[in-house]
Amino acid sequence: MSSLTISIVLHTLLGIGLAAIVWAVGFGYLGMSGQRLDRRAATDAYPVGLLVVVVSAMLVLAEPWLVIVAAALMLLPAATAPRWRGQAAEVFRPCAATLAWALPGVVGFSVVLGLLLHGPDEDRDSSAFGDMFFYVNKITSATDSLIPFRDLLAEGQSIIYVEGAPSFIGAVLLRSPGFDPVLFHTTTLTAFLLTSVCIGLTLVRETSRSASRAALGSLAALALVFVAMVPYPTWVTESPPLAMSLPLTFSIYRLWADERIAIPWFAALTAVLAVDLLLTKVVAAIPFGIVVVFALLHRYRHHPRFQQVALRATAVLAGGAILMIVLLFLTAGWYVLLFDLEFFPARAARGLWSQIETRDTHAAAPAATIVGELLLLAIVVRARSWAIAAALATSVAASWFLAGQGFDGAVVTANLLAALVLWHRNDLLRTQRLLLGAAALALALSVWFREIYGLRAGLILLILFGLGLLPAVAQRLQRLALVLATGLLLALAAGWAGGLRLSSAEVTLTPADYAVWQRVKELVPREGLVFTTMTGPQVTPREGWNNYPSIAGRQIYLAGWYDGRLTSQPDELDRRLELNTQVLAGELAPDQLDLGRDFEAFFAVTRRSERVPPSFEQLYANRSFALYRIA
Repeated sequence: MSSLTISIVLHTLLGIGLAAIVWAVGFGYLGMSGQRLDRRAATDAYPVGLLVVVVSAMLVLAEPWLVIVAAALMLLPAATAPRWRGQAAEVFRPCAATLAWALPGVVGFSVVLGLLLHGPDEDRDSSAFGDMFFYVNKITSATDSLIPFRDLLAEGQSIIYVEGAPSFIGAVLLRSPGFDPVLFHTTTLTAFLLTSVCIGLTLVRETSRSASRAALGSLAALALVFVAMVPYPTWVTESPPLAMSLPLTFSIYRLWADERIAIPWFAALTAVLAVDLLLTKVVAAIPFGIVVVFALLHRYRHHPRFQQVALRATAVLAGGAILMIVLLFLTAGWYVLLFDLEFFPARAARGLWSQIETRDTHAAAPAATIVGELLLLAIVVRARSWAIAAALATSVAASWFLAGQGFDGAVVTANLLAALVLWHRNDLLRTQRLLLGAAALALALSVWFREIYGLRAGLILLILFGLGLLPAVAQRLQRLALVLATGLLLALAAGWAGGLRLSSAEVTLTPADYAVWQRVKELVPREGLVFTTMTGPQVTPREGWNNYPSIAGRQIYLAGWYDGRLTSQPDELDRRLELNTQVLAGELAPDQLDLGRDFEAFFAVTRRSERVPPSFEQLYANRSFALYRIA
């Protein structure tokens, strides 16, 4: 077994363990209240635990001595463990059993993603690029400085705290031996997602037996609808906050479905979920806000203090929404790109029309997406679940008309809410089975066809993801899921040994990339500033989307800029690019720049073939790149 495979397996186990910690910490805090906790109430353990873990990580990153406070926050429930330990065992015993059946799918999905999208090393090329490395940059930047949250890819720029939960946790783990920030995103977070979703589904399943009596065909179709909680399999690596935001959906669903929630806890849980969404996937606040409003109107409209409660709730929701919008636009001007008008159905029509001349499944994917979303919405409307229908319709409309993919986080949350509604309505699973089957097929095709790493990789990942969920959706299919997942993994292992390639994606990073930025990490002091020729005005992996250099943990003057504030500041970007060119050409001394802080030394990373001024002192070179000290 190679060192890469061992590392991937260890990062997978880390994801499962991290999910267990989040759920355990949250349940401990719920147990401290002394109330009797059933399985439905236990779904609230996840949002509470996630908030505690993320705040603890931020404290450790902000000031080293605050590790004492962070440890106290994490360990406080242990002081009252005798009070709630028995309840925890009763509640989570079925979850552990379900996870055991799902383990081949959970581990298989995470391991295959790691093998497909690992970073480069001394011997291996990599096909990873883009947004995932921006989140790697958030981890390394948070390790360097959290207050201010400096962007290591663009000197003087800052990163938004919004959607930073996985980055803050990863930054704390980065100090652990053997931790790989790339595998954290490809493997750890995917294992975390599937583990948390399996726990949430089991808790919800144990509170209602209606779905367990449904026909096996309906349950299999429903499992495909659950798979649509990801737009396509590798999207989890491109949008890591999704891994931590999706399990929040179980508590959002409880706000709507559980009429036993007291007003004080309803308000507290709403606040916790709002903060969690701000720290994970902020656009998921769209279905969340709609569900909260409908739940308030439906459940408490006859309460004697309804008017007072409604006014306060409206003020809190409005204030939270305004605060969220202000924070986004003050700290991330590029978020305005989410509001560019786009007519997604027109793209779907063009994709279908193009099939006349060529077979392109990726171009056909939008049509499958639209069909699946409309069919799912029709089923929810026929179920008269107006809150979930409104959440789904609003999220879908945003994705159709406002820069589509930016709202995928809202759509997948609404899809999961809709699937939970169907799961608890045995009558719908029986009477709407044709619509359900058609919606499931369309959504599954959409997830498969949208996969950017090809049909083969997409199909294998789709199957493993589904088999990781199936034991939680249907107990009667647990053995089948275990056998299928194990057989598929054995076949993949045999194929891998025989040279099987899951994807024909182009190489984006090579051992030479890895080597030069490792030398930057070793040779450049922490207060050094690095200039590089691998940047530019185009949004390509070697220019505006060149996010890999932050792996060195050193400040870059300018590399990847597309995922940051400079996206909405074209004049400032042009000025930065021009100054960067002048420094690398020897026309401008680095210490003449108006920098945000003092640096003790300056360095340059260029392509080996590029000429540099005679004053540049070469410190390292490989066949592709060179590292220089700028005099």
